[in-house]
Parts: sequence; structure tokens; C-alpha cells
Amino acid sequence: MTTDYEPELQDDVVVTSGSGAPRRRIGVYVCHCGGNISDYVDVAAVRDAVADDAEVVHAETTIFACSDASQNDMIEMIESQHLDGLVVASCSPKLHVPTFRAVSRRAGLNPFEYTQVNIREQCSWVHSDDRIGATAKAIGLVRAGIAKTAHSVPLEPITVETTPSALVIGAGVAGM
Repeated sequence: MTTDYEPELQDDVVVTSGSGAPRRRIGVYVCHCGGNISDYVDVAAVRDAVADDAEVVHAETTIFACSDASQNDMIEMIESQHLDGLVVASCSPKLHVPTFRAVSRRAGLNPFEYTQVNIREQCSWVHSDDRIGATAKAIGLVRAGIAKTAHSVPLEPITVETTPSALVIGAGVAGM
């Protein structure tokens, strides 16, 4: 049975983990963004739709994911539930990727095991006249973020030594 927010799945679609690797332990946070998202997207329905997904250990909504209190809650949840991935469905990655990577790092999680899902600009703002459609799209985007996190491998930053000099050849604007 589906709700108004979830599309019917085709009978011939089979979802498998594929690799036989142990299931991930992913936490999902869906932000209200003080009404910027929750006025147009049913954030509780998004949370409920993904809460039973195979890799999701914890799913919750939060008024402002970027607040200090919410960040501390995320850290506590990562530590207490032994999460190995974090998905935050909120606003622009341009604003908050550094914020939530820092949260991951402070909780002892590889910061590249965090995925930002932009449901503000991609759902609530562009579908403000269609709550059901915006919610369905948000569910799909959050599930895509969960899948990305579930199939990702931890990255480590690398340092490359550079030579602090340059050679400019030519008499054009670049050579002046």
C-alpha cells in the first residue's frame, strides 16, 4: 500500500544490496528550516517514508538542523547509535556542507560519509503550489542521498606539495 506521497513501484523492480557487504548504519535528519521547507513539504512524511529503509538506523525531523542544539543532537546520535553515515535533508549544500562535515568529524565519523540533500531549493521553493508533489520529490531525493551514502567509501584528504612559482609565456594579457 502506498500513500499519496509515494509512487507505485513496478512489480519487476528488485532492490538488492548487491555486494553482500554489511548494511550501513545511517542517520537521517529532515529539517523544517523554520517553515521554509515544512510549509511546503510534509517533513514528517519524508521522515516516516525513509525510516524503515534498510540502512537507516535513525530518522528524525528538526526545526533548524544548523542550530547548535541540533548539531549536538546529531553528534550524540552518531556516537550512541554507532552511525557510519549521515544524511541531512535541509537547504543548500553551499551553506552547510562545512557545517555538517564538522559535525561528522566532531562525532568521530569520516566527514565524507555525510550527504547533504537540498530539499529547500529543489522541492519547497520550486513546488510551493504542490505540497504532495514537493513531498514525493523530497522522499525521492532523500532516498537518493541514503543510497549515495550507503554505497560510498570513506575518503581521506590528500596533501600535494606544490612549487610556489610560475612561468608565463606570451605577450598577450596573460603575459603582461
